Amino acid sequence: MGHTNGMIESEKGGTLTAMLQSIGDHISIMDTDLNIVWANDVAKEKFGNEIIGKKCYQAYHNRSKPCEPSPCISKRAIADGNIHEHDTEVIDKDGRIICFHCTANVALRDENGNPTRIIEISRDITEFKKAEAEKDRLIGELREASEKIKTLKKLLPICASCKKVRNDQGYWQQVEVYLRDNAEILFSHSICPECSKKLYPDLDS
Repeated sequence: MGHTNGMIESEKGGTLTAMLQSIGDHISIMDTDLNIVWANDVAKEKFGNEIIGKKCYQAYHNRSKPCEPSPCISKRAIADGNIHEHDTEVIDKDGRIICFHCTANVALRDENGNPTRIIEISRDITEFKKAEAEKDRLIGELREASEKIKTLKKLLPICASCKKVRNDQGYWQQVEVYLRDNAEILFSHSICPECSKKLYPDLDS
C-alpha cells in the first residue's frame, strides 16, 4: 500500500512539473530565504542552469542584497500570503536587460500554515515597454507640434516698414528667424524674377 501511495505521489509530482514546464513564461520557486529551489526550462534557458541554489536577486538582478523597494514582492507574499505584482528589469545570462511583469504568491505551506515556498511567474514585456516608450515619444512630438501650430495661428504683429515680426517676449525678429524658431521652417534665399530685374537689369538685356 505504501509503495502504491508513493507511486501516486510521484505521478502527481511529475504531472505538476509537466504543467509548469508547459507554461511559456519564466517560473521559479524560492524558499523563504529567497533561494531558488526550482525553475522551469524557460528560466534556465534565459538565465542559465546554475541559477538553482542562488538567491533570486543574485540570479536575476546581479545584486548582492534583496531588491528595492524593500520588501520585494516575494517577501511581501511570505509576510501576508497575498498575491503581489510589479514590473521590473532583469539581466539575462548574456547581459541583456529584459523587462518583466512579475507575480509572486505562496506555493506551499507547512502543517501550521506558514509559507515555505514562493512561486514567481514572470512575463517578458520588453517589446511592450519599447512600444509604450515609442508611443509616448510620438505623443510628445504631436503635443509640441500642436503648440507650435497654436503659436502660428495667433495674431502676429509685423512691422509695416522693415517687415520684422514681434515674438512672445516682445523682441522684433526677421520673419525667417521667427518661423525657424517656432515652426522649424528653414529658408533658402533666392531672388524672385521681379527683384532680379530691379537689382540686375543688365542680366535681362
